[in-house]
Amino acid sequence: MSLSERQLTRYTDVVDLHSPIEIGGLALLNNEINSLRYSSTPDFACVNCCRVTAPEFATGEFYGKRLRQNTTSLLDEFHFPLDQVIGVNWVIRFLVENHPDYGKFYQVEGDPEPKHWRANKLIVKVKTITRPTFV
Repeated sequence: MSLSERQLTRYTDVVDLHSPIEIGGLALLNNEINSLRYSSTPDFACVNCCRVTAPEFATGEFYGKRLRQNTTSLLDEFHFPLDQVIGVNWVIRFLVENHPDYGKFYQVEGDPEPKHWRANKLIVKVKTITRPTFV
């Protein structure tokens, strides 16, 4: 599915997407990033998207929601085209040069949320993580 004119103007962020490697034919369901392994080659490279950040209410600053709580209000979002393949525990590497968050890693929390009708986008909620283990 191609991007709409509105999406072309909004989807200015560029990311690489890495899926968790399956071990023994079973996908890892553990949410601990230290136990997950990812291929050093991204599954999808240089994907256009839109990152939406929300302030942490305690500080009023944008920090990528590092708090580990069971609430979605503390998570940033990435908006992708509706046909983008992405899932739980995937890693997103932010690649916008000259941006303060260049090179940061994010992990997808929960299932992607499709928005069909007029939006034609896929929303994923993410948390900031340290560099994952690549093999």
